[in-house]
Amino acid sequence: MMRKFWQIMGGTYLFLFKRRKVILGLVITVLVVGQLFLLIWLVVGQVKIKKDMKKNQDAVVKLLNKTYSQAWQLNTKFNQREAAANPKK
Repeated sequence: MMRKFWQIMGGTYLFLFKRRKVILGLVITVLVVGQLFLLIWLVVGQVKIKKDMKKNQDAVVKLLNKTYSQAWQLNTKFNQREAAANPKK
């Protein structure tokens, strides 16, 4: 069993040694393509996150404006009722 293992390892070594330039080029190519793919994936993800942030920011601003408007309306009604209940002399 061990003899077969070492025969396979020796054959693999000879196979790789004879083709080291091709394998080195292939490894470098795979690394470069992998880096490009990762870069594109990260940029697309970042654009998506920015779009989501803008959408959420718009929703928050709408909610704040609505809340401010409601508070202003309540304050106006309160002031009108107070003025009606306590006429100034």
